[in-house]
Amino acid sequence: MAALEMNLLGPMEARLNGRPVAEVHANRKVGALLAYLAVEGHRLQRRETLIGLLWPGMPEKSARHNLSQTLYMLKGLFPELDAREGPGRVPLVLANRQGVGLNADAALVVDV
Repeated sequence: MAALEMNLLGPMEARLNGRPVAEVHANRKVGALLAYLAVEGHRLQRRETLIGLLWPGMPEKSARHNLSQTLYMLKGLFPELDAREGPGRVPLVLANRQGVGLNADAALVVDV
């Protein structure tokens, strides 16, 4: 089963099928975005909110570009996970022009 486990109490850890995902720790913004989305549950978060949290004070155009790049990296790390229930695979990250969130149907376990 392709399941993502996240420990956010204490030092952040992300494990895919029991193995650490080093890239989440190597890129602070990717890790921060993933952790924030995991804590917020499966609600879409407004892009403006994410930009304000991760790139405060940066010009909007640059901050939007940074968010797009960070989302691209996050989607590349976890393109699909097994479905929480039933067979099949689903994307972990859901994004549209207004918001970003984690898929409630993805096999994701978070300790908070």
